[in-house]
Amino acid sequence: MLFGLGVALLLGVAGVALDFGTAVHLKARLQKAADAAAIAATQDLSVSTADRSRVSAVARSVVQAELGPVPADLSIEAEVNSAHTGVEVRLSQRHAASLSKILKPEGSQITVSATAVRGGTRKVCVLGLDPEVSQTVSLDAKARITAAECAVYSNSQHKDGVKSTSSAILKAQFICSSGGFAGSASNYSGERKTDCPRMPDPLSNRPAPPVGPCKGGKTEKLTIETDQVLGPGTYCGGIEIKKAAKVTLSEGIYVIRDGMLKVDETATLYGRNVGLYFTGKDASFDFLSSSTVNLGAPKDGPMAGILFFGDRNAPGSREYKITSDNARTLLGTIYLPRGYFTVDASNPVADQSAYTAIIVRRLDLKAAPNLVLNASYHQTDVPVPQGLVPGNNVRLISEASALT
Repeated sequence: MLFGLGVALLLGVAGVALDFGTAVHLKARLQKAADAAAIAATQDLSVSTADRSRVSAVARSVVQAELGPVPADLSIEAEVNSAHTGVEVRLSQRHAASLSKILKPEGSQITVSATAVRGGTRKVCVLGLDPEVSQTVSLDAKARITAAECAVYSNSQHKDGVKSTSSAILKAQFICSSGGFAGSASNYSGERKTDCPRMPDPLSNRPAPPVGPCKGGKTEKLTIETDQVLGPGTYCGGIEIKKAAKVTLSEGIYVIRDGMLKVDETATLYGRNVGLYFTGKDASFDFLSSSTVNLGAPKDGPMAGILFFGDRNAPGSREYKITSDNARTLLGTIYLPRGYFTVDASNPVADQSAYTAIIVRRLDLKAAPNLVLNASYHQTDVPVPQGLVPGNNVRLISEASALT
């Protein structure tokens, strides 16, 4: 008798486990279908006749393509947001119990949802990625950001997620903070908005460039005190340019590994069609006040459109710093997803670039620089990475599921 009861109990437990497994599998299939339907329906919003019925029809057709014939008990709902920029798709279906119906005869209700939004209608010049820290975009003293043709975004959810105080001025076509703003109205110029949805990293899918062996087999820092032309490769230990040396970078990708790229005294760093990738211990850059920096990003290849690329595995507080009073050309995208980017100069920075875009963990301006972020894309053949330009790019912003 005990053996029979034990077998029955084990079969019951196995049945519950099997039913739970099939429910989880169904939930995953529904979530995949909801994701695809939300993206397709949001893409359809560009059509002028895209009303609720059309969006619902698009969502249903995509769900059917993903799941096959739509079961009668599958509920499909699609809602357009108030700004007509995104769609939420919700799917709900009853998963009938089989082996566990004695314990739960009604089965499980599975509900999933996905929300997608279209890319913005504005060019992106600054994105402060970190939602946790305060002052993701920060200006102090007499610092300025001039981004008249583009937008500044902060993912910080703090009440002072964007800070412009003292005599600082943040001027942009649009300034959007997930949290709030610190400073008075006189510290800002342009349309401002709070409670903005968090903007995902638009370059998160861009692979990092390959890291080759140390150039020349050298693992010590390269110190340069005379004029030189450097070729692309992996510079282990970093590079320091001193005195009045002028270093010209040939076209290609430069990996700065386990050290810093430092341009000090009255040295000059020049390059066109160059990308610099910083990886490993202490890998960052520091352009000192008397130095001259004049750089343009690659037109093609793994770092097309990206001038500086910081390792995604770097410590979250790593600082990349410009104090140079002659860093007038920084053409391309500064992408430091784990970095604190500090501009502490007294003259304009990047103002002679056709475009400069900044995607960093945190941007901090001190002293009296005027960080000029142009967005004249037509004036250069350096491409703008996808996700920074206005258009119909669509991305998922949320997923949710429940099994009850």
